Amino acid sequence: PAPAPVRASVPAARPSPAAPRPGPPPSLPPRVEPPSRPVAPAPPPRPSFDWESLLGLRGAAWAGGVALVIAGLLFAKLAIDRGFFTPEMRVVAMLLAGVGALVGAEVARARGYATSAHAVAGAGIAVLYACFFAAHSLYGLLPLGLTFGLMVLVTVVACLLSIRHDAYFVAVLGLLGGFATPIALSTGQDRPVGLFSYLLLLNVGLMSVALRKRWHGLVLLALGGSFLIQLGWFARFMAPEKMLVGVLAFLLFGLLYLFLPAVAGDEESQLLARTGALGGVLPFLFAFLLAAQPRFAGEWPLLFGFLGVLGGALVFVALRRDELSLLVGGSLATAVTLPLWGTQGLRSGALWGPVLGTLALVGLYNLPRRLAGWLPVAGAPQRRALLEVSGLLPAAGAGLFALVLLARDLGEPPWAFLLLLLGLLVALLERTRPGALPVVGPLGAVALALLAQAWFFRSTEGPQLLRNLAVPALLALLLSVAAGVRAARRRPPAALVEDELGVAGATLVAVAGLFLCPLSGPLSSEAWPLFAALAVADLLLVVSALRRDWAPLVPLALVLSAGLVSAWQAARLQADDLGVV
Repeated sequence: PAPAPVRASVPAARPSPAAPRPGPPPSLPPRVEPPSRPVAPAPPPRPSFDWESLLGLRGAAWAGGVALVIAGLLFAKLAIDRGFFTPEMRVVAMLLAGVGALVGAEVARARGYATSAHAVAGAGIAVLYACFFAAHSLYGLLPLGLTFGLMVLVTVVACLLSIRHDAYFVAVLGLLGGFATPIALSTGQDRPVGLFSYLLLLNVGLMSVALRKRWHGLVLLALGGSFLIQLGWFARFMAPEKMLVGVLAFLLFGLLYLFLPAVAGDEESQLLARTGALGGVLPFLFAFLLAAQPRFAGEWPLLFGFLGVLGGALVFVALRRDELSLLVGGSLATAVTLPLWGTQGLRSGALWGPVLGTLALVGLYNLPRRLAGWLPVAGAPQRRALLEVSGLLPAAGAGLFALVLLARDLGEPPWAFLLLLLGLLVALLERTRPGALPVVGPLGAVALALLAQAWFFRSTEGPQLLRNLAVPALLALLLSVAAGVRAARRRPPAALVEDELGVAGATLVAVAGLFLCPLSGPLSSEAWPLFAALAVADLLLVVSALRRDWAPLVPLALVLSAGLVSAWQAARLQADDLGVV
């Protein structure tokens, strides 16, 4: 097709700047009329007071109602005073009042009065508890088993109502009534299996309500009620023959609360986690009470087993949740319990079992530091201090346990004590691995050396001089060997210095013990055991001086040796000893 013709575009004429085009005249703003005031309607005429109605039908009805209430109250008091209103009728009236309150609460809730309905339902629950308690304890109308079942039923009803209507107040009343039931119906006879079974079921029911509605405060209240009832039972009925039942009950409730956040799948709730931690630590109080009383001293397997199972659960939960303060709490409680039991239960006929149990508990709390390497969160640098402390505390408790053993003159035969000392040495080496707290190595080595010296002077007589002198020297020798092995592994310089300080400290404590021997006749009757121990100490000091280039240790060893030999010569030198000297 032929292309369309293109029209030439004509540029539009621009207005001259000298003659601007006039615009429209400015418009005035619209006039705003002031709003007119609304005319207030005339007030309705006030009705005149109906005196005729007041003095007539309504007044008579009001007066009759008031008179009826007063007459009813007076009649009830007269019937009770004269015996017409029998106990059976009183119980029935309370039962009808409680059930009526629950029914009335449901009716009020259906009409939209939820808040008032909660209060009325709570009052009905309280009246029903009081009804069944009075029927059994005051009037003797119901047997114990039936009364117990009825009060449990009331608790169940309270829990169901709280779940259905989201009524926290009703749940609290049910909790209080449930825990008051065994106290109110107590006959003074001990039935621990029934009591703890009821408490367990009550706790499980309340926990299910609390977790379903996220009322975590209810769990804390349940823990407090359970603990108070357990404490009351312990104070009144606990005896050595019932220790198995008591320990199992305390352990079961502790584990129940400790694992509750994990079972509920709600480990993010701080209140629930803290309540579970508190429930896991509170059973240690019963361990304190058991350890402090001599009548339970013979049941040490149950006590140590209780500490071991509860401690193992604490280790697992603390590492899993990264709540290492929980681990420190359990280790501190164990460290206090061990010497506390030792003051009551250590005796010569049974040493090996408690000593092995003590070492097992120390090993249990020293294990998490190695396990933390598998858990990146718990093994973070900021958590290492808590892990180290949780391992050191039980070791310190075992050291106090060893001192109690010596105070009760149980250091001879020495094998149980020596095993305990060796276990503490292993724990010290474990706690001085890379990442350890500063100065733990030197202080721990000196503490072990002092413990060995305390055993030496408490248990040594003339015939055992050579054998017992070898123990402090052997302890220092083992520390020196460990320091040499660690030096070959290229440990940090600060750690190597601490290792060598521990060796030097333990050796100097051993030499100080040798200085005290000439003051005692039986401990210095023979010269050559003292000089042999001194030779070992000198050798260890010289090795430390060569290994760390600590030259002043050599003249120090020389001065101590000359002083000890001179002191012994001044105190005990005889003509027969000239060859040894």
